[in-house]
Parts: sequence; structure tokens; C-alpha cells
Amino acid sequence: MPIQLELRVTAGEPIYRGNDHYWSVIRDLGKNKGCFTLQQIHQRCDDEGIGRVKEFLRRLILAGI
Repeated sequence: MPIQLELRVTAGEPIYRGNDHYWSVIRDLGKNKGCFTLQQIHQRCDDEGIGRVKEFLRRLILAGI
């Protein structure tokens, strides 16, 4: 007998963390060649610690971005 899986998606609160969110914050803060800090990025995120944002920035720097 085959098993059928049903997935339902409901509207919820947006997620303000993760690489995609960090990148969108960086693009927003950096528009018009604006400067920003690690703290400013972290303030716009739901992450408890600053480590994930810091690691994301480190990888961008290593990639030459």
C-alpha cells in the first residue's frame, strides 16, 4: 500500500536570519556606497548570537566580495 504525504503551508512570520537575509541586509545598508558595521547587520536579524553573521562576512571577504 503506497503512502501519501500531504504538505500544507500556512502563512507565518518571516524569518530574519540566514545567508539570504544577511545578504539582503548588506545590500540595503550598502546601497549608494554606504558603509555598515557587523553590529548594524546583526540588529536586523533574529539570530541570538553574532557569530553566524560574522562567519558570513568572513566568507564574503575571503571570496573577494
